[in-house]
Amino acid sequence: MPTAFDINTSIQRCLVKAIALHGLGLYIYAGEDLPEGADQQRPVPAADFVNAEQIARIKSLLAETGQTLQRLLSFLHVEAVEEIPASEYPRVEQLLERSKRKAA
Repeated sequence: MPTAFDINTSIQRCLVKAIALHGLGLYIYAGEDLPEGADQQRPVPAADFVNAEQIARIKSLLAETGQTLQRLLSFLHVEAVEEIPASEYPRVEQLLERSKRKAA
């Protein structure tokens, strides 16, 4: 029967392996915190967000499917529908269309 010490040791070894697989161990070994620019997210230009027509379509599909806007925003990790990247629009539309067919 494993003890609490055995479980803790296994968890720590798993963490070390995960860090090593992603290359973060090299930065820690070199005395650095994180790779340069790893903690900075690239800001998305305003032109790369969904436009007013796409927003209207998303809201229309949400109403047809009975899905909530909050659930969609949470799924996409954004605060508002205006912050949805334009590159994500085809996927959002496809998901909502699929949900609409299931509801029918």
